[in-house]
Amino acid sequence: MSEEKKVSRRKYIAYAGAGVVIVAAAAAGGYYASKPPTKPSPATQTITQVVTKTYVSTPTPSPTLPKELPVSEDPIVFDVWPWGTQVIEMNVEDFKKQYDENVKLEIIPGDYNAIMESKLMTKQPMDVCFGFLDAAFRWEKAGWILPVDEDPLFPEMKKDIIPAMIEACQTVDGKFVGLPYGNQTLVIHRNIKMLEKAGYGKDFIPATEEELINVCIELKKKGLSKYPLLLQLGPQDWMRPWLWFAFCHAEGDMLFDKKTLEPTFDVNTPCAHVLESWKTAWDEKLLPEGIFTTLEPDYMAMWMSGEHAYHTFWDQSRQFYNNPETSKIAGSSSIMPTLLGKNKETFTYLGCLYLISNIPRSPGKMKRVWNFGNFLAYKDKNGEFLVPKRYAVSAALFPMYRQLKDDPDIRAAWLKQVVYPEEIDYIFNMYEHMVSPIVYKTFWYLKWMPTLKDEIYNGVTGKKSIKDAITSMRTTADEMWKTYAK
Repeated sequence: MSEEKKVSRRKYIAYAGAGVVIVAAAAAGGYYASKPPTKPSPATQTITQVVTKTYVSTPTPSPTLPKELPVSEDPIVFDVWPWGTQVIEMNVEDFKKQYDENVKLEIIPGDYNAIMESKLMTKQPMDVCFGFLDAAFRWEKAGWILPVDEDPLFPEMKKDIIPAMIEACQTVDGKFVGLPYGNQTLVIHRNIKMLEKAGYGKDFIPATEEELINVCIELKKKGLSKYPLLLQLGPQDWMRPWLWFAFCHAEGDMLFDKKTLEPTFDVNTPCAHVLESWKTAWDEKLLPEGIFTTLEPDYMAMWMSGEHAYHTFWDQSRQFYNNPETSKIAGSSSIMPTLLGKNKETFTYLGCLYLISNIPRSPGKMKRVWNFGNFLAYKDKNGEFLVPKRYAVSAALFPMYRQLKDDPDIRAAWLKQVVYPEEIDYIFNMYEHMVSPIVYKTFWYLKWMPTLKDEIYNGVTGKKSIKDAITSMRTTADEMWKTYAK
């Protein structure tokens, strides 16, 4: 199993001082043994290690609750990945001041999902943590995190959240798995300057994958770009699978049944067409040769070189692409208002949430934990959207509350990150029409994902026929569903 690290968005930052603890992989109690790094396979590089034991879905209740301790002796433990840590520390300090609180911040380097899963499973001291949506559904089903419907403030919060997010973050039986943190959706970025040289103005929007590929073939023939198309086909967990889900959804193929979670895709549904179009792009040499082993930072750097015409990635990355200090494409990287296909206004959500661990707590400690979660995800003690707005302004993360749509500070910050002012409204519209992959709501998605990554690679590069690649995906998904459905 490859040892590439899950979090690679920023270089790790060393911290010292009271209240900040960097937790090494050994903190997982030896459950995940470290190995020397190995060269990643072109086909797949599994980032998340999956626990394959069977767990009781409902945890055994504790016979007695822990004793109520003074705040000074009982900190709220907050585990985070090493990205955006300066803002995280600022948020923690503001909470401590407003609530006269005590928070212990633990920064988790390495394989974040694997370490956190072990900590949650063994009920190690930890109250709040970051988590991606796919892991959150798994952990809630195992009983390791609390559904946030139990939060006394959640009914009020829910009224303010954009409706699409409610559906995206709910389990099949209607539980909400986490509190909103980092919201991103997959979009298509385009190089306006290059397209204008080829005679395509800003109003030209390809309607289908075939049309986009034909434009890229034209650009290549004209010598405007050696590799006009950048698709996020790299090995990290949020790259290749997320791209496939997004393009399938935009073609009208939701892949799994919304109620039963049973696989519905096969060689005759639009998902096959998605792989076929990517294979065409590969065969026509529109994609860089090393795209399947390109990690996120290098992938973003490739786009910022200005040498490509179209690029898929999250909407938030515009803040880097249009920064003239770091990007050669600054002022030319524009977000398309739609994806491609018959349901092209359907966008796919990659959610990051605040998750609440399911460990025994006194009533007073539970109230403190909810206060902290609500402060981070919703409003501060003064009734202001302090943290959501801070992330929207400083990190371009989408704020999930209707009240912030026209916030002047957010719009002023975002205007500096786009080519055309209307792109801001494109982004807000995307989140009104977003979905999350239905398979995220299963317990077994993370176990199925390596097969998905392998077969996308095999189908696109011709190692297998598209039919055989999708049949393998479906066969494995059927086996997982039958094993875990009951």
